[in-house]
Amino acid sequence: MLDKTLIKNITSLFSIKIASYLIPLVTLPYLVRVLEPVGYGQLGFAIAIINYFVILVNYGFDLSATQKIAQCNNDIVKVSKIFWNITFVRAFAAIIGAGLLYLSTVISADLYAIRDLLFFCYITVIGIALYPQWLFQGKEQLGLISSSQIIFQVLNIPLLFLFVNIKEDAGKAALISSLPTLLTFLYSVHLIKKRKWIEWCQPSINCMVKELKDGWHLFISSAAISIYTTSIIVVLGFVSGPESVAIYVAANRLLKAAL
Repeated sequence: MLDKTLIKNITSLFSIKIASYLIPLVTLPYLVRVLEPVGYGQLGFAIAIINYFVILVNYGFDLSATQKIAQCNNDIVKVSKIFWNITFVRAFAAIIGAGLLYLSTVISADLYAIRDLLFFCYITVIGIALYPQWLFQGKEQLGLISSSQIIFQVLNIPLLFLFVNIKEDAGKAALISSLPTLLTFLYSVHLIKKRKWIEWCQPSINCMVKELKDGWHLFISSAAISIYTTSIIVVLGFVSGPESVAIYVAANRLLKAAL
């Protein structure tokens, strides 16, 4: 039989996945009506662009680092070494990504037109880069942090209804939608400190390069699928405009939730 911890962790991961599909459906009709096809399409286009940077900072660490943490679960020195090296790599990737995003808005007129949306959405990248879900997975302690993720997403709903009222509020929608990830990161810092899982450990270039090598094959395999699905919206945005993106994104969200 499965032990209680394993069942709890499976349930936690499953709940996060369900919430990520179902909660956006609650606000979908409202945002489509208020932002209108142009505003909603621009928001969907911006999120699709930002997903490239999410892929970059995620790398393959959610799998490679989880395995390493699980193998040295009770060794605080080893766990700390892994934690700080991966955190610095992801933070550095987020900084590089921000620079690339800025250059993209300078080069592309289409991206320049939605630059505010892009930078508001980029808060999600920062939150994901700093939030060590892989640490909680490796420690097999997903219950509380998973519950907080869902709670932050649910609390996001009334904020959208309250502050997004006209079609020019797409930027507010992007900012509000990015907050749950950042809040989850801040709460994870509190939990890690409270549980005394890590201590300061000076990162090194060699160790960071090793972490990159260990996660490389996982990054390539997962990125290939993610880039393929994300690029549909990106190409549609460049070729057909925000109205077409709005139709596709709205229909695709319903399809994903059904699947």
